[in-house]
Amino acid sequence: MHDEPCSPNAQTGDMPDSQTSSPLTNVRIRTFQLALFGLFLSTYAYFSSAAQWNENSRFDLTRSVVERGRLDIDPYHVNTQDKAYYRGHYYCDKAPGVSFLAVPAYAGLYALRHAVGKELPRQWVERTTGEPDPVTGRPLLHPIMRYNAAYKRGLYFSNLLANALPAALAVALLFGFIARRRPHTIGAAFFAAIAYGLGSLAFPYATLFYGHQAAGSVLLITFIWALHAPPDGPPKPWWHEAVMGFLLALAVAIEYPAALASIVVGVVILMRSSRRAATVAFLAAGALLPAVALALYHNACFGGPFSLGYQHLANKQFAQGMSKGLVGITIPNPIVLLRILAGPHRGLLYQSPVLVLVPMGIAVLWRRHQMEAIAITAVITAFLLLNASYYMWDGGAALGPRHMIPSLGLAAVALGYAYPSQPGRAASWTRGLVWTAAVISMANMLAATAVGPEAPLGVFDPLTAYIWPHFLHGELALNIASSNVGLNMHLPGLVSLVPLVVLWTGAAVALAWVVKKD
Repeated sequence: MHDEPCSPNAQTGDMPDSQTSSPLTNVRIRTFQLALFGLFLSTYAYFSSAAQWNENSRFDLTRSVVERGRLDIDPYHVNTQDKAYYRGHYYCDKAPGVSFLAVPAYAGLYALRHAVGKELPRQWVERTTGEPDPVTGRPLLHPIMRYNAAYKRGLYFSNLLANALPAALAVALLFGFIARRRPHTIGAAFFAAIAYGLGSLAFPYATLFYGHQAAGSVLLITFIWALHAPPDGPPKPWWHEAVMGFLLALAVAIEYPAALASIVVGVVILMRSSRRAATVAFLAAGALLPAVALALYHNACFGGPFSLGYQHLANKQFAQGMSKGLVGITIPNPIVLLRILAGPHRGLLYQSPVLVLVPMGIAVLWRRHQMEAIAITAVITAFLLLNASYYMWDGGAALGPRHMIPSLGLAAVALGYAYPSQPGRAASWTRGLVWTAAVISMANMLAATAVGPEAPLGVFDPLTAYIWPHFLHGELALNIASSNVGLNMHLPGLVSLVPLVVLWTGAAVALAWVVKKD
């Protein structure tokens, strides 16, 4: 097949940023995408998910479906306080999407271990001796959850399929999207992909069995797909729109607040369509399967299609918080909003300073694609206001404002437009500054992922008071059941990250060579 250059006018309507280099060919873009997918999947797969309350709740549902063919988590619920209780049974209180996405991976592992007679996943409570009781003088016994190696592997492969893989795919597609939009500035595409995939909360949460990053990956993939063809081109095949409807509904089934972004992306798809009535029908048809499945799940577990696990929480403290407003959501708090953005406790920009560039990228995008700029702004704003309205806005034991994660993929599109493109010394200095911000963000996210993103509740500044002190002392994988490939190879402390650093160094050298030609 003839390798044609990627034409900005034919593909997107974008004008080239500068004429400093030849436009990328589609084959070259796909080659880079494949390489980035492998690099990011290897990076996310390098770390093993912790077995904390949030992860365990989701994994309990996966286990119960595979091992028992049931939706309740009665045999496993002792390992989490993130659970619902309804009519005599315990359930995962989360949106079930990521748990069901993990079923094939866990089912395969479980069947294989069962077939060869290997130990199956198991958990148990171990009581450890603590300090003496001040009254009786007898040692206090503290219950601690323990997990065998099979449990950890099951959790690892579940996260790999349901979370890490779509995250790596989203990063690769983001690169291709920006590369085609800005074909004369390959550095912009690499910058957006790396800043998002390694310099934002996408990195640590792609290694944890949560739903936030999985939903964010699905939303970004759908947004890119929706914008791939020019609005004045031939209509998309009907099944494209049906699949996009499926993905938008799937994002909601993975993480309920993703509905905010799904609506916005759905409007973008509709506004770009030349046959809007048909587009609505195809989107709705595609969304029907996940929507009906979610309603049936709610009905089976909580007695109604719109009854959520959050309305039947077993933990009284959580239930009290969720009783405020609409499942814990009231009105935005301006002080909380400021802390979400810049505070040391959960500040998005404090931990990932590269995201400061997002408004600049939106401003550039506004001059070229107003509807897309509006959509990205709307999604970011909606999640900021939602997070600032939530009673547990800090996300408990967490790194950063984790409830913002589903919006970060769309924000990363703006990062691709914030990257300076014009030739000259001033632009060179500016590129140096934006890459410096990206490197600082990447260092923070790597340290957090290696130590354990779920910093203890009492830590006000997770970066300076918890993550970096432990990281610099080589105290890694502090969360229960977490690990990394190096530790599994019996490499100690920071040495356990050497294989990953070697991988990154090779990729960085290759990237520097490619960008230098830009």
